[in-house]
Amino acid sequence: MKDKTVIDFGCASGILAIAALKLGAKKAIGIDIDPQAIQASHNNAEQNRVADKLVLYLAKDQAEDLKADIVIAIAKRLNFDYKIYVFLQYKFTDIE
Repeated sequence: MKDKTVIDFGCASGILAIAALKLGAKKAIGIDIDPQAIQASHNNAEQNRVADKLVLYLAKDQAEDLKADIVIAIAKRLNFDYKIYVFLQYKFTDIE
């Protein structure tokens, strides 16, 4: 994770983005459809002293191209088994 940009897709509380930052990621991007999740992620990032490296988006509001070295998501939120999926070298260009 060192010096990587990470997208936490379906960030909920921001736990994966925060963990990535604590492990040395240079930037994390959290995306969720729930405004309360965005607020919780922000609050948790502040408590963990990484808020300056975390950018948060409501999925419906995201308009710019996002580029990252690593994309992470907890699959249960995507209606799969409990696993953490990591996608390398992926670029999001449109999220609705």
